[in-house]
Amino acid sequence: MPGTPLCVVNPSKAKLEIDATTLRPQDASKDLRDWVANEPGLPEWVEKRAEFDEQVAAVYGATPIPTGLRDRILKASTENKTGPVRRVWLRPVLAIAACVALCAVIFLRPSSGMPAWQAEALRAAVAMESGKALFDVKSRTLEGIRHYLTKVGARKLGELPSGLVAARSLGCRRIQIGGHSSVMICFMLESGKEAHLIVIDSGSLPGLPAAGEAEFDTKNEWNLATWTDGVQSYFLASTEDTEALRKLMGQI
Repeated sequence: MPGTPLCVVNPSKAKLEIDATTLRPQDASKDLRDWVANEPGLPEWVEKRAEFDEQVAAVYGATPIPTGLRDRILKASTENKTGPVRRVWLRPVLAIAACVALCAVIFLRPSSGMPAWQAEALRAAVAMESGKALFDVKSRTLEGIRHYLTKVGARKLGELPSGLVAARSLGCRRIQIGGHSSVMICFMLESGKEAHLIVIDSGSLPGLPAAGEAEFDTKNEWNLATWTDGVQSYFLASTEDTEALRKLMGQI
């Protein structure tokens, strides 16, 4: 077992050290991460914490910044300078509290008109596209990804659309969507944009079209496709246009 870092004396202090070090526990020092990895219960805590951080970060990354927000914040910070010190001190604290409250509302509320599992899948795609999530394994071929999933005991992928099979893959990440084991596979398209396919180990999720059919939708700048083979459900998200998604699906 690696030596215990000087800053760590117990699991509670390890959690505090990770929180104090970074918003992303995987960015903590190697010594600390090595110690945490060998302490019962801590690896699971770190994994859940990182997953939550990435989901929250994805929400912020997908939320447009209101026009003029910076100027309004600067203006508010200079107002009432002659007022009580307590009010001036509280202003940034209240702003942070409001920000946290807004984040909680956005995070817990599914995107308008989307089943909760689709909103969760879209957040995962946004996190991956923005670099806030990492691959479990990188592979330029779908065959390499299939080999990895077999190695780790994941369910075998069903038949994928020919356009995706022909596209260059980037890698994959195992995730949970709607409480179901899932895998996200990322592809690089000819245009240079990415497409993120999430395969969910359930063939009967709310809002799915009939087996063998695909349904297309658009949320903000993201174009989406969903379908099922009756055993697994599929969610495809990309900032590429809908026509390109239809081409990937073999419909053009």
